Amino acid sequence: MSSIYRVPFKANGFAGQVVNGWQIIGGYTYLSGAPSNATSATNRVFTGTGQNAGHPDVVAGCDLFANQQLHGLWFNPNCFSLQAAGTFGNSGRDTIIGPNLWDVDTSLTKDWKVTKISEQFTVQFRAEAFNIFNHPSFQLQATNTTIFAGTAINGSAGKLQATNSDPRQIQLALKINF
Repeated sequence: MSSIYRVPFKANGFAGQVVNGWQIIGGYTYLSGAPSNATSATNRVFTGTGQNAGHPDVVAGCDLFANQQLHGLWFNPNCFSLQAAGTFGNSGRDTIIGPNLWDVDTSLTKDWKVTKISEQFTVQFRAEAFNIFNHPSFQLQATNTTIFAGTAINGSAGKLQATNSDPRQIQLALKINF
């Protein structure tokens, strides 16, 4: 979602040069959480590839997202059990939904026409802020959805250990159009 608002000031002379022509621009982005597969120990399926080809089995009646926390466990890895050797496991694809992402970017701009040089000559001032609220957006990595390391539960399974977003950034610019 985005918007542009022209500030409705009207003045003449020097005051007009200062207060006329300002624009406030904003953009809001929201993305729902990305789905991920729960994977199991390497070579548990005996495919010979050395990759996490199998999925663990689902523990019946276990709530995967009970007590969900950003700084604790995002999902409960105990809702999975190690599948039997040589099988793919019964957990489905994309059963783990990661955290959402949202971001607000803003800018403030002002154009000055310099008709003494040319009719098209303008100077533009821009103040821009990206991720203005400095909101972190976390992500699940592949190591966090690998439930088993060997026959034991992976220590990082279910934990959020990385971010998807940059911290707040502010920049000022002076642009010349001719």
